Amino acid sequence: MDTLADILCGGVRLHSVPAKSRLIRHAVTAVVENPCNPSLSVQYLADQLGCHPDYLSRRFSLETGKHLMQVVRELRMEIAADLLLGKRLSVGL
Repeated sequence: MDTLADILCGGVRLHSVPAKSRLIRHAVTAVVENPCNPSLSVQYLADQLGCHPDYLSRRFSLETGKHLMQVVRELRMEIAADLLLGKRLSVGL
């Protein structure tokens, strides 16, 4: 039987997010590597990357055309859809 981690990594289609700076590439990597972390927020990522949350948010929007948490939500929705469509996990308890 597959673990949840195997399922999450197995069929999710990650869309590339255009990022020019190293800071934003690291932010995207952090989101992609741990999208289900309940602590994942602009503040959390800024702390991890050593910058101010306002700066991270502004740079992310300028470089990608999307808000950081919008990308997090989209990735989480993609994972949820993949899990439901794959029928490898049930919705019920």
